[in-house]
Amino acid sequence: MRLQDLHFLRLLSPEHLRVDLWPHRSLEPHLHVRVLTDALSFYPKRPEPRGISRLFASDGAQWLTLMQAVVHMPHGVALMSCNSEWRWADFNETELSWQEAKAWREAISPPFRVLEITCPRRPKGFLLQGPIIVSPSGPNGHMASRDILVSCFRAAFVAMLIIVCVAQVILLMVCITMLILQMGLHRRGPA
Repeated sequence: MRLQDLHFLRLLSPEHLRVDLWPHRSLEPHLHVRVLTDALSFYPKRPEPRGISRLFASDGAQWLTLMQAVVHMPHGVALMSCNSEWRWADFNETELSWQEAKAWREAISPPFRVLEITCPRRPKGFLLQGPIIVSPSGPNGHMASRDILVSCFRAAFVAMLIIVCVAQVILLMVCITMLILQMGLHRRGPA
């Protein structure tokens, strides 16, 4: 919330900004967020790569860290699927007092650039994203006919997957047994 950062972000276009998100899974899941820019450069410039090193060189941009923060996330969030996007924002005057909003508006003329980070929730199930059997959700605790049909279809699908997996394991065991028997008959030779 430094005024200098807000002024500087307004001057930069999104192609001169890069956001790095580093997820950390721990007791408290969190993201390390770094905002980098290539709008600034130091002199003297790096020498241009020559020969074969030119093939493996980067685009030449020097990305400098502009801001960094740690964002704590709630449990059940898929940290690896987080996305970031730059948006334009304005002050919500209902959240600030009149004097605070006036002071901020004098310091920064809206709109100003903000970084929005969105992370989806992790699916709850392994094969399906919800419970296989849906609990009654209608009035008086009765399930709608559509919910019953969807719940039966999901249960049948999971049961079919389990049966197919068990059948494949049994078939594999039979094939291995037949292979071992044939190898044993081949070693003995003709009688």
